Amino acid sequence: MHRKAYGRKSANFNSADAEQMLSHILSEFMNSIMYRDIGRLEKIVYMKDEFSISPTGMQQLYDLFNGNRVEIRSYRIRSSGEVTSTIVFTNQMTQVANLFWMVFKNQLSDNPYEWKITDMKLMFNGFGPPRDFAGFDGILDFSD
Repeated sequence: MHRKAYGRKSANFNSADAEQMLSHILSEFMNSIMYRDIGRLEKIVYMKDEFSISPTGMQQLYDLFNGNRVEIRSYRIRSSGEVTSTIVFTNQMTQVANLFWMVFKNQLSDNPYEWKITDMKLMFNGFGPPRDFAGFDGILDFSD
C-alpha cells in the first residue's frame, strides 16, 4: 500500500506561521546588521544578481538600525503567498521611531521556510515613542 505524503507546502499559511516567520526573519535581519555580516544579510534580503551589499551600505544599515527596538504593528497574508507588514524600528536612546512597510516572500517553493525580504520602504520617519496596539505583540528588543 502506498500513501501519498503531503508536505508543509500544501498546507495553508496561517497567522501563527506568519508571526513565527516575521519574528525569525526580523531577528536574522537585525543580528546580521549588528554583527555587520554581509553574507548573512544577503541570504535574507532579495536582490537582483547584479547587486550586492557593500561595506559602506552595511555601515549605513548599522548606523540606522543598530540598537533599535523592533515592533511588528500589523501584517497581512496575501493570496499571492507574500506577507506584507508594517514594522516600527525605535531608537532606544532618542525614542524616535521609523515606520517601514516590508514585503516578505517565500523564494523557494520546495522549502516553505525559505523567506526573504523582497521590499522595504520607509513610510514615516520620526513619529515619536511607540504606542501600544491591540493584537500581536511582536516586539523584539535588540538594544545593547
